[in-house]
Amino acid sequence: VPAHDDVDQENVTEEFADDVAQPTSPLPPSPIIPSSPPHQSPRPSPS
Repeated sequence: VPAHDDVDQENVTEEFADDVAQPTSPLPPSPIIPSSPPHQSPRPSPS
């Protein structure tokens, strides 16, 4: 039973690291994506 507990904890830690690394990647591009379209819109408009 203790061996299963060790494996369960390791699986949770690995999944947690993946979950934390995934949201960190989309977080920075999220604010950059919305800022990109509005920046390009006003550029061609005044031109």
